[in-house]
Amino acid sequence: MTKLNLTTEQQASVDGTISFILNSQRSPILRRPDELGMEYQDIFFPALDGVNLEGWFIPTKSSSNKLVICNHFMPGNRYGFAGHLPQY
Repeated sequence: MTKLNLTTEQQASVDGTISFILNSQRSPILRRPDELGMEYQDIFFPALDGVNLEGWFIPTKSSSNKLVICNHFMPGNRYGFAGHLPQY
């Protein structure tokens, strides 16, 4: 493995990013699409590493053969991010 020669600031940034990824608290799902008048289905599927992923399938109102897949940042979720709550 190659060792990188990072400055103190760069190493602090790397360490902070790793800590954020490993220790993030997931935010709660506060609302669901049906609360906005949208039809949806809860979906579940395995990732390549076996972790079970969860999502929402929101069908289009018109005929389409296209699919849009959106992902989120950590610690957000498919609802969004509850940054207004004190613990976030």
